[in-house]
Amino acid sequence: MQQYQCKVTVLEPYDESTWHVCLTPAEPVEFRAGQYLQVVMGDKDKRPFSIANAPGLAGTLELQIGAPEGNSYASQVIEKMQQQKEVVIEAGLGTAHLQSSSESPIILVAGGTGFAYCRAIAEQLLANGHEQEILLYWGVHTPEKLYDMPAIERYQQLTGFKFIPVIDNQACEWDGARGTVLDKLFADELQLDQYDIYVAGRFEMAKALREKMAQLGIGSERLYGDAFSFI
Repeated sequence: MQQYQCKVTVLEPYDESTWHVCLTPAEPVEFRAGQYLQVVMGDKDKRPFSIANAPGLAGTLELQIGAPEGNSYASQVIEKMQQQKEVVIEAGLGTAHLQSSSESPIILVAGGTGFAYCRAIAEQLLANGHEQEILLYWGVHTPEKLYDMPAIERYQQLTGFKFIPVIDNQACEWDGARGTVLDKLFADELQLDQYDIYVAGRFEMAKALREKMAQLGIGSERLYGDAFSFI
């Protein structure tokens, strides 16, 4: 696997636990929208993060890293970037990238910073001028965790785009959907077998989505997520 030396050109917080990162590689990196990279922390320590942009952004690789207190797996990567201002990566990984030959309507399902994966796909759809229906379900704990609303505003340019945020904290003020993001997805009673479905978030969420679809008699041939390579 080829490795790339990258400068950390942006490292700023979206909020107290979520970071916006931009890496500039020393040489061009080929990847597809929806693939991920690994930050090389050691010979046997490589930590994956979704690339949050589509290819072609002037050689930049964007990341959205959730590093809450107690999550040393991600916070150690942030600390390395802060201290060294550069990292080594491996990129263009994963098979759950956008199926560019498909003209089907699309559902994007994100939990937390799984939004980064869906963001990359939405950016590519925007660049492609996709005209089919696109439903983006983003589940977070509180409204403040919808940390990248400027991106959502851009996607309003897409024909058929609809954003469905879902909050699982019952105590906060919120006028929209509550519960888990999967609760809302299945409550909407869509013809899920008609969509290409892309999912990113906790592995448990991806597994629950696949299992529920199977219970409904819907196959997983058009269900995409790198979590399925590990569960």
